[in-house]
Amino acid sequence: MPCVGNWRRLDWTCLKPVRHRRTTVVWRSVRPGWDGACSRKSNVEWNDRPMVEQQMTPIHAQDPALLLEEHFRQTAGQNGPLNPRLQVEAIGFSRYLGDWLGVVVTPDFVRLLLLPGGGSLWGDIPAGQRRYLELAGGTHTFFAEESAAIGPYQWAALVDSAAALPDMTSARLLALDGLRLATGRLPEQLPVAPAEAAPEVTRRGFFRRLAGKRP
Repeated sequence: MPCVGNWRRLDWTCLKPVRHRRTTVVWRSVRPGWDGACSRKSNVEWNDRPMVEQQMTPIHAQDPALLLEEHFRQTAGQNGPLNPRLQVEAIGFSRYLGDWLGVVVTPDFVRLLLLPGGGSLWGDIPAGQRRYLELAGGTHTFFAEESAAIGPYQWAALVDSAAALPDMTSARLLALDGLRLATGRLPEQLPVAPAEAAPEVTRRGFFRRLAGKRP
């Protein structure tokens, strides 16, 4: 006898036995129209929710730098005070242990970003949670976020406030230094300095410059 009743009000409950491992019997709701002996009234409200399948994390097969720049240009100003001397730029993105690791500079922040690329470094955690990653430069705390434009990503701050940076040159140096310390190497696609550029800045000299001291 087919199931009958007002399904929206859940006046009738239609249950169909489903056997799982270890001979455990689980009763699963069946929508009206299932041809089975199920037409008894239940005093318990039954929520007919479909079984949730585990969703696969989207993988970035190509360098996500352009996608990130487009996204963060649209969201600039939502993560803290703006530094008008900085602009949005994705720096040094390359595969590290199979996933994408690089730095994003915006007027709001300078962050090390990790995106899934099918490797072993990425690990799914809910947005708003954090995880600790052992990289070449030590343990880094990454926070999870997700957006409709780029999907899930995780970030670690390289500086407390972007307002401390005097210009984009300093932000790029900070980004490259952060990548080198995190991974033990520099990315392949680095901006090439012109021949007349100033002498190479050491890590100690760079941070002294940020503090307003002479190298």
